Amino acid sequence: MKESFKDIDVFFVSMDIASAYGFDLRVILEAMSSLISASQKVLLLFDEVQYMGNWALMLKIIYDKFKNAFIIATGSS
Repeated sequence: MKESFKDIDVFFVSMDIASAYGFDLRVILEAMSSLISASQKVLLLFDEVQYMGNWALMLKIIYDKFKNAFIIATGSS
């Protein structure tokens, strides 16, 4: 993946693991805000999004906050 996106940073979050550790939407957004500037070009990969309560709202907030992010969300359910 990194070879195809050399000019942008790629972040992968496994939501089942994040959920198992008790991370909620607020914690994930705070962490992302500390790592990513609003104008930074990034690829955000979220796997197993169904494990995060209200995942659709989470993706909308992330989309609104990080305008230069390309977001991919996957899940098995």
